[in-house]
Amino acid sequence: MDALDRQGPTTLRRIGAYADALARHQEFVPAAEIDEWAGDSEQIVDVTRAHSGTIVLKEVPCSKENCSSCPHGPYKYRVYRDGGDVQTEYLGPADDGLES
Repeated sequence: MDALDRQGPTTLRRIGAYADALARHQEFVPAAEIDEWAGDSEQIVDVTRAHSGTIVLKEVPCSKENCSSCPHGPYKYRVYRDGGDVQTEYLGPADDGLES
């Protein structure tokens, strides 16, 4: 941390912007990996790069036999990297106005 303490405000802002861009890049999960993440009976509706990972809209089947309204959704998920692992966060129904 001593090296950071010696920097001026302009350099620190540049370092911060670089670190933020690097974190966004490392959190991003490409569409090809999203396809692998979705189950066989799930359908990816949309994939969007977001500030904190990848936003995925996905339709999913329910566990009810002969459900006439399957698949359900779309539902919104945030998919992101945490180190080498891909993590998911359920954000709710896609039409509920949640911001990515």
